Amino acid sequence: MIYAIGDIHGCLDELLTMMDRISFDKEKDRLYFVGDYIDRGLKTYQMFRWLEKNVAEKCFFFVRGNHEQEYVAYIDLLNSVDSDRTILETATMLHDRSEYFDYYGTVRGLIRNNKVNIITLSRWADMFRCMPTNYKIDVNGQMVIVVHAGYNPGLSDNDKEEFELYARENAYLSGGEENTIIIAGHTPTLIKDTFVYNDGEVFKYYNQDKKCTFYDIDCGCVFKGADPRAKLACIRLDDQEIFYV
Repeated sequence: MIYAIGDIHGCLDELLTMMDRISFDKEKDRLYFVGDYIDRGLKTYQMFRWLEKNVAEKCFFFVRGNHEQEYVAYIDLLNSVDSDRTILETATMLHDRSEYFDYYGTVRGLIRNNKVNIITLSRWADMFRCMPTNYKIDVNGQMVIVVHAGYNPGLSDNDKEEFELYARENAYLSGGEENTIIIAGHTPTLIKDTFVYNDGEVFKYYNQDKKCTFYDIDCGCVFKGADPRAKLACIRLDDQEIFYV
């Protein structure tokens, strides 16, 4: 069976529970991830370790999300600073200069709480750098595109990557490809006044002109402490059955 799973954001326990829920078999099944493995959640450090251990597994396919893209930028900037400060002091200084550096405090938390050094931080950045921004797969004769935010093949290379990492409403209104299924996340389906709002359930949209079906499988798992509707979602691509944890 072939599965795709939504934004994890450090919710490692829910990921492992989901894999049990779908009876995932490493020898027989494949699992595609739509990105955003880190930030916000309580087990971001453990998620890094899990990714590092499993990134080379033949049954797992990891798409890069915008949070991984931003982490790479943070570490590249951190490495570029010539300073006598400690790595934590340097990261704090960069954040003080711009609140957007390490916006969620992930890098500083890894250094302060988990004693992660710059070598490990850089190794994890390289791991993310190697992740593609989409996968195209044939599922029983149907082309399925797994991507973090949206897919639009008509854009230039730079704009295409930006779209795949950051698109929101325009992913559905101007994106897509004829006769495909797009599996994405990025925008939680429990946030009102967004195009994909579906009360925390998986969002499905069909573009008649392109004969393209879109799924948003980010059901906001990381917000479960504040919203009882929040959950982790997984879709089985063979028959499009949806599972929740």
